[in-house]
Amino acid sequence: MKIVGCRISELPEHSRFALELLSDEQLTGVSIVPAVLAPAVQQLTNEALVDTDARATLAAWERLSRINQARSGALGEAIAALDIALWDLKAKRDDQPLWRALGGLQPRANVHVRAPDDDGSTSLQEWCVQLASSGIRGVLLSSSGSPARDASRLATIRDSLGRQPSDLDLMLDVRGPWSPKETIRAVRRIEWTIDLAWVEGATHDTDFLGLERISTSIRAGVCAGGQLRSAADFLPHLHHRSLDYVQIDTSRVGISEALRIADAAYAFELPVILAASPGNLNVHLAAALPYCASVEVGSELLQDTRFEPAANSDVRIECGRAVTGTRPGHGIVIDPATAPSTSATPA
Repeated sequence: MKIVGCRISELPEHSRFALELLSDEQLTGVSIVPAVLAPAVQQLTNEALVDTDARATLAAWERLSRINQARSGALGEAIAALDIALWDLKAKRDDQPLWRALGGLQPRANVHVRAPDDDGSTSLQEWCVQLASSGIRGVLLSSSGSPARDASRLATIRDSLGRQPSDLDLMLDVRGPWSPKETIRAVRRIEWTIDLAWVEGATHDTDFLGLERISTSIRAGVCAGGQLRSAADFLPHLHHRSLDYVQIDTSRVGISEALRIADAAYAFELPVILAASPGNLNVHLAAALPYCASVEVGSELLQDTRFEPAANSDVRIECGRAVTGTRPGHGIVIDPATAPSTSATPA
């Protein structure tokens, strides 16, 4: 099976595009990309992928990585999008869900969901009612910048769900960049009344010494790495034991590199947290990782599986966990009637 080009389709929201990697067997690999990446994706497809074997995903990743190194890492997210599409295409060629193509054993994962921002548009209590019916046991709150306000909203979530502390994980996304001292002071104040499972965005992801200091100064674990772009970027963190949870964002590193990072984390007995992904395709990846603690899923799973007006996924929630469907590939389907093609690059 050879790659013959790619097709870029504009999604109705106009901020993201659907990438379809085309093959000579009439199969397509799909990925959702920010609009700004579309030109780089087309260029890389023509330069490195056309007329190559679509099944050789790791070889394609190495080839694309060499191009990225030659261009000072500027193409990392475009390469990640192509890598996701390649894995989707490979799984479809084998008529398997992606989790099975990756070597996974069970197509389910522990998940957490991000609480709505405090903008007055959504009642936190109403949102908690939806959450309670789904059975999800992990909630991530984006910090407002005020420890007192954050503690109050976390308490509202805890009390509205009415669960035992052992049945609910509360997390805080500090959304820095704060200094390590500022983060320690703020989190300690929250921990007077709230038991946090972990804190993410505590400071710059590259500040391994600062993250190590935060980890030893608060009760909660430290989760970081979502801004890093390669396994090599995690080496200082692993060497200094600065993380309690290794966070991976496949929109930055792709699936191939995510597998390497997860293997390195496992060698240090560190659990992995997967950042949110379009269509919650990371649930497939979680099923193949040796130690995945949780996956952040989109709030659309509390209602249905449509995450874009023109796209849907077959990932669903059962008994508080995310479960994949049986569609070949990662299960994301683009509706061509609502996502008109804007450009194509056939061989």
